Amino acid sequence: MAYNEPKKNVLIIVGLSGEHGRLFELAANTYKQEHSNDDVKILYAKDYKSMDELLDASSKAFDKGFWGNIFDNNEIDDLVYYGHSYSPGEGLDHGGLSVFFISGRNDSWITKNTDLSMLDFNNGATIHLYGCDGGVVGPKGENSIAQDLANKTGVIAYGYTSKSSFTSD
Repeated sequence: MAYNEPKKNVLIIVGLSGEHGRLFELAANTYKQEHSNDDVKILYAKDYKSMDELLDASSKAFDKGFWGNIFDNNEIDDLVYYGHSYSPGEGLDHGGLSVFFISGRNDSWITKNTDLSMLDFNNGATIHLYGCDGGVVGPKGENSIAQDLANKTGVIAYGYTSKSSFTSD
């Protein structure tokens, strides 16, 4: 009898693409297709009016109702982000993930100050940031956004230490 790996709860958050068209959306959809044995939920920032609304939806992504939550796994195993990200010192007062990419809006970034306490992660969960420089340390030794998220959530986080790129094929 073959061992079947348990199904994972994978939450994908897709930030706004700006001038990059739909490449982040296409990457998220490809991930979902390639992980068809998992329960993959995709949340698009463009569908929410604020960071609070997006994070509230994220916290409920795997809710199955009262009885389902008692008997089923409703915690996040993998959080995946496709979108713009910035390291500390890139002309911003913080490094972060540009979820809404709207200049001047304080709630449009996920940063070390963003309250993520409503997200419920399983033991062994991971965070993967598919955006530029998510793993880059700032010029004054500031943590990368990946390290800030890891510190805040207690979850291992991965981020690029360079520019990332996506193709449409």
